[in-house]
Amino acid sequence: MTTPSPSPLELRNADLSTVLRIDRFTCPLAHWPDFAERLAFIDGHLQRHVHCKMSRVAASERDGQVFVITIAEWESRNALLAAKQEMAAIYAANDFDPAAFLVQYGIEAEFATFETMVL
Repeated sequence: MTTPSPSPLELRNADLSTVLRIDRFTCPLAHWPDFAERLAFIDGHLQRHVHCKMSRVAASERDGQVFVITIAEWESRNALLAAKQEMAAIYAANDFDPAAFLVQYGIEAEFATFETMVL
């Protein structure tokens, strides 16, 4: 019996361990100041996190909406998962519900995690 060959994705990921968390938001312009304040709070924590290699926020305004992406590079998937737990504890301590915040301000969100790879 032969062992199946690794997929191209498995081969490309073999020497890399970083993970990208990329989130996309569409925020009504009227609610942008509140959302920007929340993003600054989160980004401040990420910028200081020992396992976060990079954190960026970018935005573009069009047709009464602010389109936002956030990108954070983590040393590993485990580092990302641990940071998510840390942020959940911070939210709980501050009586903040991220899902309710998004609904309250009519902000659409898409969250994704990507493994880095060599092409």
